[in-house]
Amino acid sequence: MNINNNNKYTYSILIILKRVIGHLDIGRKKQLSFLLILTIFTSLAESISIAMLVPFISFFINPDLYLFNNFFNTIFEFLKINNNKEILATVSFFFGFIVIISGYVKLKYIKISNELTENITSDFQIKMFKFLINQDFSYYSKHGSNKILSNIAQKSSAFTTAVFALVNILNSIFITSAIIAILIFNETFYTLIIILN
Repeated sequence: MNINNNNKYTYSILIILKRVIGHLDIGRKKQLSFLLILTIFTSLAESISIAMLVPFISFFINPDLYLFNNFFNTIFEFLKINNNKEILATVSFFFGFIVIISGYVKLKYIKISNELTENITSDFQIKMFKFLINQDFSYYSKHGSNKILSNIAQKSSAFTTAVFALVNILNSIFITSAIIAILIFNETFYTLIIILN
C-alpha cells in the first residue's frame, strides 16, 4: 500500500468516525465526553503509580537519601514520624494506596467503556432495524431476508469491534503520553536516549 492509499485510508476512517459521532444522540455524546475525562484520569493514575515505583524501591535501598530531602522531611514532620520503621510503613502505605486507586480507576474505565461500546452498538442496530422496517416489500424480495440479516449481524459485529478498538487506542495514547511525560520530567536524559533509540 503506497502513501497515497494510506492517506485515503486514514481520511476515510476519520470521515466514518465523524459520521458515527454525528449519529449519536446527546446522551451518548455526554457519556463519550465523560469517558474521555475518565481516560485522562486513568492515564494520570497509571503514570503516577509507575512513576512512584522507582522512588519506592529506592527508598528501601537507600532511605538516607530521602530522609535528608526537604520535601520528605516536611511530610514526615507533619505526620510526626521519626524512626525508619514508621517511615518505611508510611511510604509503603502511600504507595499501596496509589496503586489501589490506580487499579480502581482502570477497572471503572474498562466497565464504562465496555458499557458505552455496547450501548452505541445497540443504538446503531436499532437504527438499522428501523431503516429495514420502513423499506418496501420489493427491497426484501430483491435482496433476500437471509442476506439482509446476515449483513446486519456482520456489520454490527464489525462496528462493535471498531468502536471498542477506537476507545482502547485513545486510552493507550493518553496513558503512553502521560508515562513518557513523567519519565521525561524525572529522568530527561535517559528517557530521551531510550525514545530516540
